Amino acid sequence: MEYSEPELILPALEILEVFPEGLTTTDLMGFLRQNLNPSGGDIVQLVGRNDDHFSQKVRNLTGSHKTLENKGLVTVVDHRYVINEVGRRYLTDHKGTSDALKNQGFDAKDREAIADEDFKDILIEEGATQSVTRNVRERSSKLTVAARAHYESADGKIFCSGCGFEGSAIYNDAGIGLIEIHHIVPIRLSDGEGVVFAGAVEGEPVVCYS
Repeated sequence: MEYSEPELILPALEILEVFPEGLTTTDLMGFLRQNLNPSGGDIVQLVGRNDDHFSQKVRNLTGSHKTLENKGLVTVVDHRYVINEVGRRYLTDHKGTSDALKNQGFDAKDREAIADEDFKDILIEEGATQSVTRNVRERSSKLTVAARAHYESADGKIFCSGCGFEGSAIYNDAGIGLIEIHHIVPIRLSDGEGVVFAGAVEGEPVVCYS
């Protein structure tokens, strides 16, 4: 999926909420790429640049456009972007709105325009009942974020513990943090009761490229 810059605001704030000490642009870029899995035009390399279109949009959030800062959603501390109370209120007020807009048939252009207006004066339909008859395994996005932070080196790189892959070796700066997190024992082999991870993540998830 391709994303507009406004559509990255909510996912960025969700990630920053997990890290109260804040994240650098490179950190935020890696987590957004992991969580959103951009495709199509977003992963086309810019001419003469190490960035693709997706990473440039993320840089616009914090750098040239200063979107998060200009909207008053973050505070910059030592080159790290920290979600503030305005950002937390924004996240609480608008979480789930984008999905609701998609379900109501708004196309990408409409969603971009609406997101850029902070979802003001938009009627969102909620409360419809659906019957779902499939079994799914619940996953914790917070565990993924914590594991990535644990295995990340000082320069933002993460190496696969299985094959040694590290994204920037192939994709330059755009590949920093480009890696997925998997469990040593695949979730599909669990008994369905779920596993609770408390505190440190070391020894539980393993970094592995796929």
